[in-house]
Amino acid sequence: MGEVAVEVKLPGQVEPDVLALPVPEGGEAALSNGAKVLDEQLKGRLGRLAEDGELRGELGKTLVLHTDGDLRARHLAAAGIGRVEDLDSDALRTAAAAVARATDEVGGTLAWLLDETLPLPLDEQARAVVEGIVLGSYRPGRWKTGERRPRSVDRIVLCAADDGALAEAGARTARVARWVNWARDLANSPPNELTPEGLAARAAELELHHLRADALDPQRIDELGMGALAAVGRASANGPRLIVLRYEPSQPARADLTLGLVGKAITFDAGGISLKPALKMEDMKGDMAGGAAVLAGTAAIAELGLPIRVLTVLAAAENLVSGESFRPGDILRAANGKTIEITKTQAEVRLLLAA
Repeated sequence: MGEVAVEVKLPGQVEPDVLALPVPEGGEAALSNGAKVLDEQLKGRLGRLAEDGELRGELGKTLVLHTDGDLRARHLAAAGIGRVEDLDSDALRTAAAAVARATDEVGGTLAWLLDETLPLPLDEQARAVVEGIVLGSYRPGRWKTGERRPRSVDRIVLCAADDGALAEAGARTARVARWVNWARDLANSPPNELTPEGLAARAAELELHHLRADALDPQRIDELGMGALAAVGRASANGPRLIVLRYEPSQPARADLTLGLVGKAITFDAGGISLKPALKMEDMKGDMAGGAAVLAGTAAIAELGLPIRVLTVLAAAENLVSGESFRPGDILRAANGKTIEITKTQAEVRLLLAA
């Protein structure tokens, strides 16, 4: 999970691999503001493309041009942002993600021209653009043999005047988006790699200030009487884990307040005895996405140094079938002493949350 540097510079101060130009939809508006300046440098190529209907500004449509030395950038990406009257952060995020995907053969430095005439403040534009580029650059196919590796964007330059606020907003956004991609990696991991124990190991690898990770193994889960969690995980050779993270900042804004996060982390869900259909069962490796989200969210809070105490709990297990499976009709006892009658073993989520 590589770092992405975020800088703010004036357009003439950067020589990026890709320069992205937001293009609104509709006639002459496609060549307004900064686009006209660039069009002059490109000897009217943008205007001709607009006349031919190739430069339309539709949301998510990206047109990539080689600049042939006419600009300081190697490539120009005309990023469709849709109708100006409909523009919001999500539209700009969508456009930035489309640029990242369209230029993944290039990578390197991607510069984006912020536009003061758009109906979004520059700081909001900056956050949407950075988030879109980082999230749009994500590729889930890293396990494929011989898969072409896209060239990653390692530097984002926001082209505008800055008093420091834009750079700070962009950098914070990049850090949060990087943790989102980390969670996506966990959710896309094959279940033979990301077992409950493997997920606990990934939590233990987080080396962030004031963050501590612990995990209860199957023996300790039994000792504490967590009959619901133990039952869900006992059919698998990969025993369950209860993963606990504690973030204790040195100066919390309120010492009496703790944010609690709870994540479902079924690293593979076959449904137990109430077996799921075979069709699309491979997607059940993602049944731990909620756990991945709260794990990454806790890490992001710690990296940003937010002044709030956090307690995060992930109940991790594989819901499989064996002679040890819990059954419809079984009565389990949770850690708080409450009894639970099982009618369908696919409904394991409430059992995990009850422990």
